[in-house]
Order: sequence, then structure tokens, then C-alpha cells
Amino acid sequence: MEKSNHGMLNIVAAGLGMGLFGVCAIENDAERFHKDIRERARSLPYAVCMGIPLSREIFETITDGPNDIYKTHYRQANSLLDNAAYMLARHVEAQGYRALPIPASLTVDEKMQTGHLSHKWMAEKAGLGWRGRNNLLVTEKFGSAVRLTTILTDMPLMTDIPMEFGCGDCYDCIDECPAEALGEKPSDYNFDRCYSQILKYSRRDNFGLMICGHCIKACKPK
Repeated sequence: MEKSNHGMLNIVAAGLGMGLFGVCAIENDAERFHKDIRERARSLPYAVCMGIPLSREIFETITDGPNDIYKTHYRQANSLLDNAAYMLARHVEAQGYRALPIPASLTVDEKMQTGHLSHKWMAEKAGLGWRGRNNLLVTEKFGSAVRLTTILTDMPLMTDIPMEFGCGDCYDCIDECPAEALGEKPSDYNFDRCYSQILKYSRRDNFGLMICGHCIKACKPK
């Protein structure tokens, strides 16, 4: 049943425009989730992780920071992800199971820039990619140019296998980062420097969105 459910949801997700799909077990991760969903998550043992690729041409327009076309593209991608998560959750519920769709990009802690859960962390566990030197999910097919969403469910599902670190000898994101927030290992990521930079971008010309894009632009499939 787990394998057939996995395959069925993968097909539904692809039909909703998703380019990435994987499943992981929640295990003790619910303790890391926001308090609003923590209790419900304890009874929903699986996370369905989905993602869509972003336009490479959009990132090529980024020179000295995020621009309006990237901001619009970012919002469009999040809207598509939220719609897909809603529809997949409805499909799961129609099969007699429970499903909790998590917003793709809703900040619930401004200081730490976190949402209800880390889509990146869930996607890494679900085998969609690995945590790169840029502290983002890196995928084999799209690099870091992806956006992610998650659905928590009690539908019995086969889980996917996490990937090994695959950045190899690529350090392009480090060279591209305007905040010098990246290092040799993913754990070298400096949140304070990164946050300071995106805050500066958000205030420039009333841009109004906490995004950057430089390290995503640099992270390309080899």
C-alpha cells in the first residue's frame, strides 16, 4: 500500500505542475515545528515534499541584488505551490486520510526568518537534494533554483532515501555571495550576515521582500 500510495501522489503532484516529489517520515521532527502545528504534526507521521523549478533567465537578470521581475516570479511560484499543496491535500482526504498543507512562504518568526516548518529540511530528508554550501537545498536537476512546499499526512507512504552532499569542488555560491556569509561547509553559513544583507535589499527603494537571489543564481547543475 505504501508504494502504491507514493506512486499515486507522485502522479497527482506532477499533474499539478510539480517538478520535484519525495516523502520522508516525521519521526521526532515535530518538536522543531512551529507551535501552531506541533500537536497535529505528532499524529501525522509522513511529510510529502514537493518543489517547482524557477526560471534561470529570471536569475540572469540579477546583478546588484533582487529586482521586481524576480520578486514577481518568487510570488508566482509560492502561489502555485500553495495551490498544489491544497489540491494534493484534498486528494489525500478523499482517500480517507488526513492532510495538513503548509504554506510555501509564510514567515511566522521575523527575527529568525522561519515558517511553520523548514521545507528545506523536510525536502532534504525526502531525497529531493542536499544542503549545499549556500545553506539551501541543492537538487541535481535544477541546482538551488527551486521553491518548496510540504503536506503532512497519516496516509501510509513509502519514504525516499536522502542524498549525499554533492557540491564537490564547486564554490561558485561563495564567490557570488555579497554578504560573505558562506564557507567551506554548509554549517559555516552565517545567518546574521545573510539576514543583514537581505534586510538591506528589502529596504532599498521600498522593495519590501526579504529575498536576495545571488547564491541561487550561482548554483547551477554541472
